[in-house]
Amino acid sequence: MSTIRTYIEHLVLIFITLILLQSCVVYQKNSVSLEAAVLQELKSKVEMKTKETYKFQRIVFEDDPFYGIQDIIGEKIKRPLQANNLT
Repeated sequence: MSTIRTYIEHLVLIFITLILLQSCVVYQKNSVSLEAAVLQELKSKVEMKTKETYKFQRIVFEDDPFYGIQDIIGEKIKRPLQANNLT
């Protein structure tokens, strides 16, 4: 009886892990434009043409350029984004 219980516990842990990974924002691969990212105000992952990847808390549009907002060790950092440098 105890072997069945341990088997079920392991199975439950596997299912919980799978559910948590599916809901993670990083693993969702829906590409959107910068304009759509500004309107959604969600976490965004941006890949440059140089194959560098940046993760932003959100993307904002101020004056002319787009800016990605990063939270690094409690500081909000604005990184300018140019549409011609993005993939």
